[in-house]
Amino acid sequence: MGKRNESNQSSRRGVERSYLRLYFRKQQQQEALPQVKPLEKSENAWKMVTLSEKNINDLEVKLKLCKVKDILNELTLENSKILADQIVDIGIEDEETLKDIVKEIFDKAIDEPNFGCLYAKLCQYINEELPKKQKWVNIRDTNNNIFRKFLLNLCQEEFENNKDNRWSDNDDNEKPVCEMTDEEKLEYSRKQSKRIKKKRRSLGNIRFIGELYMCQIITQKIIRFCFRTLFHQLQEPDEESVEYLCLLFRTVGNKVESQKINCF
Repeated sequence: MGKRNESNQSSRRGVERSYLRLYFRKQQQQEALPQVKPLEKSENAWKMVTLSEKNINDLEVKLKLCKVKDILNELTLENSKILADQIVDIGIEDEETLKDIVKEIFDKAIDEPNFGCLYAKLCQYINEELPKKQKWVNIRDTNNNIFRKFLLNLCQEEFENNKDNRWSDNDDNEKPVCEMTDEEKLEYSRKQSKRIKKKRRSLGNIRFIGELYMCQIITQKIIRFCFRTLFHQLQEPDEESVEYLCLLFRTVGNKVESQKINCF
């Protein structure tokens, strides 16, 4: 037993000596290192930011708009009711959010005129169902609601801007494309791209107005105003006026004729 105790004590002393050697070696290394200058804080240093209630609300609105964009991208005739319900139930609690959502739907509709009927039916469904779930959307003492009001305001604004959005003004070209320099071709390409976008939006709005009339969101009074405005522009006819009028007739002509609406 005595020998075993002596052996244990000597092994403990050996371990202690090893730890001491490591400790002193580390101290020597630290003393040998040069002094390091403390880090200085820069003006744009990262700081933890606490979101205010307004920032949180803005973030929620952006998330809702992103969801609406995804819904519009997936919209088809087969799934239109399911996706329309998702928009109605998305949680529209104030006018600004509703206005932004209406703008998303409107821009999508006039940028894709071939699907104007689909987006008009979507608006018809939202116009009927949203006031049932969000009572504040209804306008007091009227049969109107804020959704329809925002939508028609956008249609009217775009329709009135058609006089300034003349795409045919860019048709005249000083020389053929084959004779242009690279810079002139680039500028010409930009003008053509802008012209095509302007034409698509203008015609898309006329088509959308017609489809909204077919869905009974736009009244006879409004459609008569559109026809009379376009007929008046024919006193000095241009490409835009003729094409607007033809497109509106193609969209609503059968209904206008069946209801014997006087457009003049």
